[in-house]
Amino acid sequence: MSIVVIANPVAGRGRAVAAARAAVTLIEKQGVEVVLQETTAPGHGRELARAAARAGADCVLAVGGDGTLNEIAGGLAHTACAMAVLAAGRGNDFAGALGLPHDPASAAAAVLSGYSTATDLGVINGQLFLTVAAAGFDAAVARRVHDGWFRMFGGQAYLACALWMLPSWPAPRLRIRGDFGEREGPYLLAAAGNTTRYGGGIRMTPRASPHDGLLDCCFIRDLWRGRALALLPQTYSGSHGSNAEVEMVQTRRLEIETDDGIFMTADGELMGESRAVIEVVPGALLIQGRGP
Repeated sequence: MSIVVIANPVAGRGRAVAAARAAVTLIEKQGVEVVLQETTAPGHGRELARAAARAGADCVLAVGGDGTLNEIAGGLAHTACAMAVLAAGRGNDFAGALGLPHDPASAAAAVLSGYSTATDLGVINGQLFLTVAAAGFDAAVARRVHDGWFRMFGGQAYLACALWMLPSWPAPRLRIRGDFGEREGPYLLAAAGNTTRYGGGIRMTPRASPHDGLLDCCFIRDLWRGRALALLPQTYSGSHGSNAEVEMVQTRRLEIETDDGIFMTADGELMGESRAVIEVVPGALLIQGRGP
């Protein structure tokens, strides 16, 4: 069995590397050979994962947050090399949605388990994503969190930034198309989920499954900001779908266009500003430690 551990030294304010080393020690105690590698720049995780798959590794243990996992998944997609997870970032939404490990012992057990499950991935404008792709308000918040001082709030960074931005944020006019038909008008946001959550625990697409070959979409029409503030807490429980301004649908492909220059993101990374084509790729990634 050949194992590669890829850790982001910046993730978790340095905790990721310590967690990775602890997992390596536990795996090596079982007589399994392990190589530990640390990322050094954006995109490096993808390169390391791709190289591990080409070299015949059986499993890559990804240690970091959703951004790190996104890169490593991109390097392992459509290969026989599985990805195990040790969540060590700020939001850890992919791990939270799938019930993947947050501690070294559980991660080591997943690596050594010997079984994996094929999992869907999303694609937005040609780039793979794990969790939720969003356009509009959510994407603008994600960008501000990524670039600004709201990161000091840790796992609550998204919520703090959303409360600050929402009162004055102008809703863009979106053109939306999918298997469900067409929609057009001012929308607070449009999101397509491969999994249930993003943004540090927001359950925007609470029924999404990465095993059904479909994207679960949430569209929230423009609404009075006071009502929007009341709706925001419901997105954390996933109960917002009962509101008249919210529409939930499923589709294999989603197109979003606007003339307003909005932001679009997936797994917390910017993915465009005017048009998005979002699709699902069934069974594109093997997740280690997930039973059939």
